[in-house]
Amino acid sequence: MLTDPRFSRAATAGRDIPRVSAEAHAVGLVALDPPQHTRHRALIAKAFTPRRAERLRPWIAGLVAELAAELIAIGPPADLVTSFANPLTHRAMAELIGVPRHDHARFRHWADVGLSTTTHTPEYQAELLGQMWDYLTDLIRKPARAPGTDLISLLAGTQDHAEADLVILVMTVLVAGYEATAAQIGNIWVALLDQPELTARLRSAEMAVPAMVEELLRWIPLEAGPAPPRYALEAVELGGVVVAAGEPVLVDITSADRDERVFSSADRVCPGRTVNPHLAFGHGPHRCIGAPLARVILQESVAGLLRALPGLCRAGPVAWRSGALVRGLTALPVSW
Repeated sequence: MLTDPRFSRAATAGRDIPRVSAEAHAVGLVALDPPQHTRHRALIAKAFTPRRAERLRPWIAGLVAELAAELIAIGPPADLVTSFANPLTHRAMAELIGVPRHDHARFRHWADVGLSTTTHTPEYQAELLGQMWDYLTDLIRKPARAPGTDLISLLAGTQDHAEADLVILVMTVLVAGYEATAAQIGNIWVALLDQPELTARLRSAEMAVPAMVEELLRWIPLEAGPAPPRYALEAVELGGVVVAAGEPVLVDITSADRDERVFSSADRVCPGRTVNPHLAFGHGPHRCIGAPLARVILQESVAGLLRALPGLCRAGPVAWRSGALVRGLTALPVSW
């Protein structure tokens, strides 16, 4: 269904979405269908290639080491969310986008508000998103920008797209990329710490970090609910049921990633799977364009903390966030 052109994301515009605050409707790439979606996605694709993600790996590994050293200097107990996952992700995303380092801290709050469903009022969301819009517009217009390979540099030289479209693209990348990746760092680490046999396999080099990360991406539910609705553009038979034109369908990716017809022992973490076609990054035209970078960040966050803090363990109960589109922690107390 995620690849079927008879189902539309663009058709959600103006529809009632009672699960979120009023007027908090999707914008940007997530709310477009091909060919508009294809044209806009191509604009930012160069910034998210696997090759570019790998070029950033040494820098990300260094950032992980730096944040781990700060944890060690502070001493236990520490919060892995506020002292590691959040700063790692927002600094990595800001670097990729091309945000000056002195402005990195501003972006975390903007991203939090941007993916809120019920936590903030529509008026507050509009105010904060307006601030981000103005900031990014100025950044794209900045005449003194040195040519580079960051996202803003790539977009600044674009001639055949409206400035507003470029701003929306950057906002989409920032909000979606930061929030989902930061959440998954915490989610992955709470899974590892709650199943010490998994970290033991990693420390003994019995299991490679990339394979473990892929399996945890499959096993851990990220979305707080079903994926954004798709509306049928015509009558479609789906699983033996006819979906009438104009009716929405919700896709539960979490259930798909626990499908026993695809994954044996689907409810267990089995990092030795030789085939793992999970949908953690989606599928089809709306598959996460930042998946290569997210994988590098997640892999380095696991490998780096294992090296720096071999005795890492839970130091108290976790706290889960509410009122957001993604499922993540607000606190993960740890010791070592």
